[in-house]
Amino acid sequence: MGKARLALRRKPVLDRGKDTMDDILKAASQVFSKHGYAHGTTNRIAARAGVSIGSVYQYFPNKDSILLALVRKHMADGTSLVLSMLGDPSALSKLALPELVERFVRAMLALHEEDPRLHRVLFEEAPHPKVVWDELASMERTITTALAGMLGARPGKKLDDPELTAWIVVQTVEALVHRFVIHESAPAKREPFVREAVELVSGYLAGRRSAF
Repeated sequence: MGKARLALRRKPVLDRGKDTMDDILKAASQVFSKHGYAHGTTNRIAARAGVSIGSVYQYFPNKDSILLALVRKHMADGTSLVLSMLGDPSALSKLALPELVERFVRAMLALHEEDPRLHRVLFEEAPHPKVVWDELASMERTITTALAGMLGARPGKKLDDPELTAWIVVQTVEALVHRFVIHESAPAKREPFVREAVELVSGYLAGRRSAF
């Protein structure tokens, strides 16, 4: 899937153009969520947005370029959501370890619960060019770096490698939350899941440094 095939045909300059593009992306998220990737056609997206198919093609050459724009928006919004729910790093570093972990688990849950069906379409059903995985890795690095800073700022004996420890936490929590929300595979309700996830991650972190 070449970059040229995914590039926007036209970037909106006037407010009306930006509004049209926003309407198309909002409609696309609803269409993909309802019909999936295979049946989420540009005709359906245009009808849902209340615009002509020509208006869609003014901005996007095909549905894959629309999907890429949605993925990028989802990742940007998701990063902001997780960081805002975590809150002030200096305050977080003073929380008891299970409280810090619980806040992170709940932030990741909020990210996945916003639209589970769309999340599955964006990250499982649709084909992705390398640029998507690169940007997803960048999002994970941003969250990992923030968490590493919080863990590294905690009083007591310092972690040998805060970045690696934070990366393992992010990957573990993301995998658990993804399976729990998107696939509904856990034999538990939300709060028992949170308790178990917090206990698992807190136990791992407690073993990284004796002064936790």
